[in-house]
Amino acid sequence: MGVALITNWKMARRDVFVSTVGMLCIGVAVPVARAKGRLEREGTARLSATYDKNPDDVDLYPNRYESSDQLLVRESLKFRGPRSLRFEFNAYMLAINSSDRTSLAQTVLNTTDEANRASTLDLHWYRGSKIDGYLTIDRINMRGKLAGAEVTVGRFPVNLTTMAIFTPNDFFAPYRPTDFFRDYKPGVDAVRVDHSLGKKGQISAIGVVGYAVPPLVSRVGATNHGSNRFSAGNSSALVRASRTWRGFEAAAFMGKLATNNVVGATVQGEVGPVGLRGEMNQRFSRETTGLNRAAGAIGADYRLNPKLVITVEQFYNQAGYADASGYAHLAESPPGSPILGQLYTGLAGLYDITPLIHLRSLLVANDGDQSFIGVFQLTYSVTERIELGLSALAPHGPPPTQFLPKSEFGSYPAVISVQASRFF
Repeated sequence: MGVALITNWKMARRDVFVSTVGMLCIGVAVPVARAKGRLEREGTARLSATYDKNPDDVDLYPNRYESSDQLLVRESLKFRGPRSLRFEFNAYMLAINSSDRTSLAQTVLNTTDEANRASTLDLHWYRGSKIDGYLTIDRINMRGKLAGAEVTVGRFPVNLTTMAIFTPNDFFAPYRPTDFFRDYKPGVDAVRVDHSLGKKGQISAIGVVGYAVPPLVSRVGATNHGSNRFSAGNSSALVRASRTWRGFEAAAFMGKLATNNVVGATVQGEVGPVGLRGEMNQRFSRETTGLNRAAGAIGADYRLNPKLVITVEQFYNQAGYADASGYAHLAESPPGSPILGQLYTGLAGLYDITPLIHLRSLLVANDGDQSFIGVFQLTYSVTERIELGLSALAPHGPPPTQFLPKSEFGSYPAVISVQASRFF
């Protein structure tokens, strides 16, 4: 399958791709040429082949089995300018070859949150019956000192969470627990000002641009033809203050989060060999009276031995359904989030089998509908720059019937994927 992807890729619209990449390279090459000793760069090329077995429901999944290939090439540049100025540029080229590019399985596996990313920095340059090609600027930002504060402007990650599995306070382009690769957190269009309060405190002001997009899209431009428009209602403005005391960091924040007002807090630290974390937020709707929702998570991790780390977390999501009977309402009101349940338990393990072979495993259970999903990822570092991987996603629970989920994770496809990565 990987050979087929590369062959079809070469037959795609080379002129669009080459011209776009050329423009980006010219824009970056000039400052790079002048940046002797000030430039840091990283590159990655990852080729993966994925095979899915869908739940037995022809209404939601017309195809029992599906396959897809992906080729992702990423370039990351960091430039140290004069004084305290810092510049970051991170872009990737992605090709997806799928046996059915419009299937629900591909949407479930490739869903992205684009409410805070302008589509003008994404080029959906090839759209075929089975192949899609994308060129995306994932991060482009400038950071520096101004009046004693650190100011960051552009597209960069904004993350307020402390958790490892469930991240209720990760509001902008968040990871999901089942995401295999977390090398680069996606950036969002934002401005951030951080000011230190002595050696142990900090106050931050964060503004994030919002856009009008569908609640769930598989990739930028896949459902809205490559364009979105600014939305003041979906934009956010938050103030956060943090303080470190006796090995623990506590933080609180408040402000406008899209169409809600929000308050929240996080805490993290260590008690002996045990790491403790917790966070929560309360949203108050600005549009619908009484539509207020809380979310929170607590967790702990413990290193059983030098090779094994165990993490356990509990997550509460008031916006979700307490049991499977609530899923009947999904037909009337489609979800704005892939998280359907109200109470979850997560257990994760990271085990270094050898210095070159690593196993990451994760079990997430929806406590309300009794479904769960297991995620496993095995990586082998062949050399310092070449890595092989094997990933699997195994769901358990009653499958859907006639468009209606009977359990959350029972509605997921079973997935196995093999990857080869090259770092340069």
